[in-house]
Amino acid sequence: MWGYLRSRCGFWGAGDLFRPCNDSKVLSVLGPISAVRNRARYVRASLALLLVALFQLALISPSFAISAGCSQINTTWGGGLSSPLDPLDNSGYLLYSLLTGEKLTYSATTSGNTNPPSSSSGSGFALYLHEADGSPGSAVILQENGAAGAELNLNGTYVLPEDDTHFAVYVWSAASGSAQATVTCSAPPSVTAISPTSGPLGGGNSVVISGTNFTSTTGAGGVKFGATNATSYTVNSDTQITAVAPAGSAGTVDVTVTATGGTSATSAADQFTYVAAPTVTSTSPTAGPQTGGTTVIITGTNLSGATAVTFGATAATGF
Repeated sequence: MWGYLRSRCGFWGAGDLFRPCNDSKVLSVLGPISAVRNRARYVRASLALLLVALFQLALISPSFAISAGCSQINTTWGGGLSSPLDPLDNSGYLLYSLLTGEKLTYSATTSGNTNPPSSSSGSGFALYLHEADGSPGSAVILQENGAAGAELNLNGTYVLPEDDTHFAVYVWSAASGSAQATVTCSAPPSVTAISPTSGPLGGGNSVVISGTNFTSTTGAGGVKFGATNATSYTVNSDTQITAVAPAGSAGTVDVTVTATGGTSATSAADQFTYVAAPTVTSTSPTAGPQTGGTTVIITGTNLSGATAVTFGATAATGF
């Protein structure tokens, strides 16, 4: 511990699915028995594909929950700390275990320093990473001192490039001056699922977004479908947002969430597909008995995602 206290004043070292439906398809509208058999095969195949997809998403979808160290920084530093303080009693002297991607937002000021700007003996503020042996204070992210006529007025952010178990935040005072610092910690949001995963080109459908760290999501650009802001959205909880999809072009886009901790990383779990409306260009045959049961071939475009076929107001027996 004392080695760290000495180093902070004198160390200047080494430092720092569903594809877009834009093809032409042919649908066969079948009688009841054939429809049941084909539907059963379709359901079995779809279930198998769904299980594979869910397994893949479990492997690749990131999930960021705020770390205990991040919460501890918010508790210790979120309301601000002032120096002078006895270093042995300074709660800011604790070491924190932080996770990759967590973001520190800091501000620090000094006042009353009489040392010249060329000296490093004034009050100040620092962020330190640990060395390979786990000791703090030797990998300097930031170390600044106030001086006469050049007091500190720092504002900035730092994002953890990797997990760190000995992260230090420190504020100190010189005999003639004082320092004040406020530090908050946040984690980036993550999107782990959306439902539904597709919608019309005109948008307007409601999409439920599941994930983590959504609470601080605000502003028009808080939720995006590709590069386009959601028409509107509501933060239901830290793990759920309900958004209204904007209009889009046929194809697949990533749904992203931006909060205090940053913007969610993209993955297969956040993909939303804009689907063009189907068109019917011909049917064959064009007539049949009143009792039904005739197989009718329907030709057109964007038919591969069809979920219903109707003859007037009556649903087809099967397709």
